[in-house]
Amino acid sequence: MKKKVNTDNKSYEQKLKRCQDEKTGLWGFADQSGETVLPCQWKYADCFHNDLARVQELSRKWGLIDKKGRTVVPCHWKGIGDYFSEGLLEVQDDNGSWGYINETNMIVISCQWKIARRFWEGLAKVKDANNGCGFIDKTGRLVLPCQWKNALFFSEGLAGVQDDNDKWGFIDKTGQIVIPCIWSNVQWFINGRVRVQTVLGGGYHEIDRNGNAV
Repeated sequence: MKKKVNTDNKSYEQKLKRCQDEKTGLWGFADQSGETVLPCQWKYADCFHNDLARVQELSRKWGLIDKKGRTVVPCHWKGIGDYFSEGLLEVQDDNGSWGYINETNMIVISCQWKIARRFWEGLAKVKDANNGCGFIDKTGRLVLPCQWKNALFFSEGLAGVQDDNDKWGFIDKTGQIVIPCIWSNVQWFINGRVRVQTVLGGGYHEIDRNGNAV
């Protein structure tokens, strides 16, 4: 049975690549030579990231497998994150709400959020029913209120947040605004600097933690 090997640029690791059975349309994984090593049995499969890959069963439920094809997270979820971050993984229940499981597949933060993202520096972005974004800790406690139109993850103690005027700035882990919301777009801090955009579609430049150009 002929297989075709996925050659897109979305693969995070090169040892195993997604492949699709041309007859059944199902997905599996092949090695660099194109030889199928994990059978094409999934309705869909994502690339491996941190040695795990999202797979979708014919039931349209999602789970995670490792590179040997072993189930790490059973396909019980309507949606699922790419990999565990700080010991937790975001999952979506049948009602469309998001929460988190731990590495033993136990629900540790109940599925109650419209959106939930992976943990960085002990905090994760969530969105409530009113479309406000805030941050929870690893116990599920809302530590920074859902008051922002959008938000990024924390990096070097700061997170980009978007206000109701569609402008971006940065808050610290107490929720205090440390760089005003004056930017059209922002990224995340690396080595004390962050790239920001004054006008959407324009060029980026760098600022420091005080908001000064560098």
